Amino acid sequence: MSLLETLKAEKLLWQMSFSGAVSVGEGYRGELILVPGKINASGNQNPPEKLAAQTLLIAKEGKIDFLAGYVRHLDYLNHFAEKFVPYCKAGIPFYFFVEDIGKTMSFELADHRFYVFPLDEGTVWNEFCDMLGLEKGDFKGLDAGEKIVKVAEEGANFKPKAEEVTFEVALTRTIAIHKEARGPV
Repeated sequence: MSLLETLKAEKLLWQMSFSGAVSVGEGYRGELILVPGKINASGNQNPPEKLAAQTLLIAKEGKIDFLAGYVRHLDYLNHFAEKFVPYCKAGIPFYFFVEDIGKTMSFELADHRFYVFPLDEGTVWNEFCDMLGLEKGDFKGLDAGEKIVKVAEEGANFKPKAEEVTFEVALTRTIAIHKEARGPV
């Protein structure tokens, strides 16, 4: 069974926009379930309570080799480490955009380096491609899966400038999330 089939069987994938074979192994673009929804009174499962959204993932030889994504709250990364690190190649870095932080930081968690970036608007795809210096033309002629491969290849050795802290210190630096109301007045 492939890694993506395993994650699907474990009910850890949600709302995927791409999942399948790519030139280097497997690629995935979608959401990862960190905390599943509760079973409601009618016996159906509610939507997930916590997600790693907008995830870009490449797996090689049955292990996650590259992963970038978005979480609403920094403490969600505890759930990520618990659920997904066992499926990862040892020591790979993770890149997460986080809504409730105000500045870029990096820390060790579960024997992996996490780079976290503030994000209140925008998408992981656009922001990460900008950080890597990738432009629209760099993806010309590539299908959906190979676009993820391109980002992963460019991001493989990406070491952004970030203040190194412990995860515990990073948790003390979260900020309140403020969303502006939009729409007709």
